[in-house]
Amino acid sequence: MNLKYIEQCTKRDNSATLKWFNLPQTTLRVIKGKGPKWYRELRNEIEEKYIRGSETLITPNPWTSKGILSKMNWIVEKAINRNFLGRIILIKNNMAVANHWIIQNLNHQLAPCKDCYQNNTSLGKVKCTKKIKTNNVRIVKVDRKKRIRMDPKDLKQVQRSYEKGECKKIYNNKKGNHD
Repeated sequence: MNLKYIEQCTKRDNSATLKWFNLPQTTLRVIKGKGPKWYRELRNEIEEKYIRGSETLITPNPWTSKGILSKMNWIVEKAINRNFLGRIILIKNNMAVANHWIIQNLNHQLAPCKDCYQNNTSLGKVKCTKKIKTNNVRIVKVDRKKRIRMDPKDLKQVQRSYEKGECKKIYNNKKGNHD
C-alpha cells in the first residue's frame, strides 16, 4: 500500500482526511475493495489530532499528485482557458504527447475525447492528441475502470497550482535539482 506519512491520508489543503477510494492520489497505488476498519480508525485519529487539533501538517500536502512522469501516466495540465486531462503516449526532450480524455459524469468516469480545439492535428493522430511541456503537468491516478481516484477539490487545486509555479518546482525537485 505504501502508506507511511500522515499527509498521505489528507487532502491537498489538509482540511480533511481522504476517503479510501481517493487514497491512490497520495500512495500512487490503486486499492480495491471497501475501506478497512483500521483505516477508518486512522482517519478519526488524524482528524482529531491534526485537522481539528493543534498539531500541524505540511501545506500544501506534498503527497498530492506526486510521482515520476512516465509513459502511460494519466496527467492534468492547465490549458489557456480549459483544463486538459490525458494519458501520456510519448515523452521525449521534456515534451509529452498525450491523448485527451474528458470527465463524463459525477463518478469521475473518463472517456476519450473525439475531437476538440485542443487537438494538435500536426501530430497526425486519430485520437484527440496534444503536445505538452512536461513541467506543466501533474500526475493523476486513474483506475482500470477509467475513474479518477483523486478527491475532486484536490484535482481543482492541482490544476490551479500551475499558476503559482508550484508544478515546475516539484518537477525539478524530482529530477534532483533542489532549490
